[in-house]
Amino acid sequence: MNTPSIPPVSSAAERTERASDTFSERGVTEDILHTVQCAAGVDFSGYRAQTVERRIRNRMMTLGIHDLAAYHRLLRESAEEVQSLIARLTIKVSRFYRNPPVFDAIRSDVLPRLAQLGRPVRVWSAGCARGEEAYTLAMLLEDAAIPGEVIATDIDPLALLAAREARFEAAVVSDLPSEWAALFLEPIGHRAQTTYQVRDAIRTRVTFEHADLTTASSNAAAPFDLICCRNALIYWNANVQRAIFGHLLSNLHQGGWLCLGEAEWPDRVSLSRLDVVAARLRLFRHRTTESPR
Repeated sequence: MNTPSIPPVSSAAERTERASDTFSERGVTEDILHTVQCAAGVDFSGYRAQTVERRIRNRMMTLGIHDLAAYHRLLRESAEEVQSLIARLTIKVSRFYRNPPVFDAIRSDVLPRLAQLGRPVRVWSAGCARGEEAYTLAMLLEDAAIPGEVIATDIDPLALLAAREARFEAAVVSDLPSEWAALFLEPIGHRAQTTYQVRDAIRTRVTFEHADLTTASSNAAAPFDLICCRNALIYWNANVQRAIFGHLLSNLHQGGWLCLGEAEWPDRVSLSRLDVVAARLRLFRHRTTESPR
């Protein structure tokens, strides 16, 4: 009869050494985030620690760097690498008309009410990535013949550069209604390698700006009638999320609409200032009066 092997019990010294290594790496990670903040003005200290550490390690693997301190030295020497790390920390996964039921609801329920305002509508795409959501919102306005503009903001300069170019792979536009794709996108290239350029009628409705959601210094000429902030909040800790919600609501007209990502929900204080329009779609409306719950 074989006796099962028993893994060796770690000594107190070994456990202490591992804890010391973890503490040391956490300190270097904090130094890395401080370097990014000093170089680019972007504060990731409120990002979830595990997310930050995992994405820094992922970037290091891409570069073939195995030592955290060595990567920190590279960041201090290379402004280009700082921007590359920001791009990695804020990984972009989006597409046009992403989660169609949400945009269907905006199209059928929100826009008719905004059309009754009797003035140009202002929309904010917060955390816009490469612009897929912002251009989709502009298409909604154009399709409904509603005058207005979309202000689209992100903290990643590289993403904003791509957004302004307004050229997208076929896979990213596959959820668009076919009539919209024909009206608002211009195919470029051969069929097997087609990309799509957003037409000027849509591009002129969108203004891209560099802004940090965790600060109040953005969005001139606010407030807005509709704010979409989808899948940008989930990476921040609870304290930062509360601050961001306060910023969003301070930039939203009373009676205005707020749309969040499917894994996001307002904190208790923010929720007291909102009416839940469609919980499953994470669609809310800013209360016209501050009535207590």
